[in-house]
Amino acid sequence: MSNYMIYNIQPVLTSSAKLVVQELNKNCSWIINNFENYTDISDELEDELEKLNSIFNQWKNLTNQLFNKDIFNKDNLNNLEQLFDEINIKLDVLSTSIFNIYDLAFFHSSLPELYIFNDNKKNYFSPNDWKISNELKYLVLSLTYLKSLPDIFKELIITLLN
Repeated sequence: MSNYMIYNIQPVLTSSAKLVVQELNKNCSWIINNFENYTDISDELEDELEKLNSIFNQWKNLTNQLFNKDIFNKDNLNNLEQLFDEINIKLDVLSTSIFNIYDLAFFHSSLPELYIFNDNKKNYFSPNDWKISNELKYLVLSLTYLKSLPDIFKELIITLLN
């Protein structure tokens, strides 16, 4: 039996996975390209951004193999299983890196001031006062996509192997 693209075997799940991966890639690219424009970032954050760039390039290579090459062969599923294992490992590393960037860039640096000792109640902090920057938006979107991908990939590999 010859090799097929996974679309030929499981088009719906493959398309779903590819859409989520494309959105994740778009958001990761934005993070990598736009955080570099900031001059006021810590050395630790800069190191994490460089690490993300390297991890992201590896991730894109793996997912391009999955979606764009004839890798599915019913007679020999070892290559497909190995590729999914590599993708899942890289997904964990990518998730950790993006969360570290979120943590370094926003969690510790942007906690809003609480006016708990102020008598004027209208100055109390409320979620309506939050300013969501593009950087935070893209990080949160990336983390959201990363959360859903393991389940999508798991379902895809189960259906491909059965």
